[in-house]
Amino acid sequence: MIFRFFAGLLGCFLLINIYALGFLETEEHKTDFPAASLYNDQVVRYYEQINEARKRFKVSLSIHDPCYVIVFKADYLNAYYFWVYKCIYITEKALIEFTPDELAGLLAHEFAHAEEAERFGDDFRPHWMVDVRAAEIAGKSGILSVVKKLKKESDRKTNFLRKHPYLFFLAIRLVNHNAEYDDRIAHINAVPD
Repeated sequence: MIFRFFAGLLGCFLLINIYALGFLETEEHKTDFPAASLYNDQVVRYYEQINEARKRFKVSLSIHDPCYVIVFKADYLNAYYFWVYKCIYITEKALIEFTPDELAGLLAHEFAHAEEAERFGDDFRPHWMVDVRAAEIAGKSGILSVVKKLKKESDRKTNFLRKHPYLFFLAIRLVNHNAEYDDRIAHINAVPD
């Protein structure tokens, strides 16, 4: 009962904090932002940032179905691909803090998940394989910078959790996650320019 209450609250929070349903992002399905006039200027700027990042892709995507981009408020850097809904969720902080090349790398990473999910129904590859495909799509420098920033943010969280005895068990998981970032960086560096 209590779990349902908090899950419902979280769902409402996420819905309230979603800014905009972005654009259809395949070669066959490109469209203009359909509801830009309904949103404030900040949302339109976010849409323009996403389009600018998308223009930096060096190769075309092998996606046949439309893929939506949704921006939501969050105080951390990240993006997620949900294959069931064919949506990429990107945090507002990522749009604010990432350069256009980094944003292109982040989007390329998520679109690499989308390509694999379209082929096999889901993406079970290790993240370094997704990063290698992202480097092919948008160039090595953007995704490399993104992974380094995500590692730095994860290190900061791990150090915070290590200082609090009741939260230490959460830090153990993050330490393993941080080691994965080093592996990802090594594989991205191996991609030819």
